[in-house]
Amino acid sequence: MLKFQSRALILTVSMLATLSGCSQESDPIQSPITITTTATTMLTTTVTTSAPNPVPPDAQLGDSVDLEVSRATVCIYGDGYGTTTWLAGTDTSCEFVGAVHQKLVTGVNATTEDIRDFLPMDINVTSPVTGQEYQMSCTNESAKVSACRSNTNASVYFY
Repeated sequence: MLKFQSRALILTVSMLATLSGCSQESDPIQSPITITTTATTMLTTTVTTSAPNPVPPDAQLGDSVDLEVSRATVCIYGDGYGTTTWLAGTDTSCEFVGAVHQKLVTGVNATTEDIRDFLPMDINVTSPVTGQEYQMSCTNESAKVSACRSNTNASVYFY
């Protein structure tokens, strides 16, 4: 996700005025003075853009798709944390994706925080399918896809 921010400042309004009749003498003083008023207005515009979706828009849960880094199965759609899709690599179950997801997002606010901001991170996750614990190393692999991988070929992708 890319964020761009622009700011504009609007400054300085000047006026020329002539004061007269300010003296108690019969000959009024007519000397020009400059009055400068400075007003500051800050306009902040934030534009947020996301990298193009690496999964076809018509992909359904359980579909096998080609990511830029691997072939994977769609497991979770739209679960916050700055992500839209979680996928299982070829040697990984969707149940394990759910366990990795749960471990990664513990303590993270689903609406205001992006899980990618916490990477790289190493986690230990127990597979609900095999009952074995796996150490996963999670990193941002590209502008689009983040991944958690084990040394036993388990892989979880998300973007």
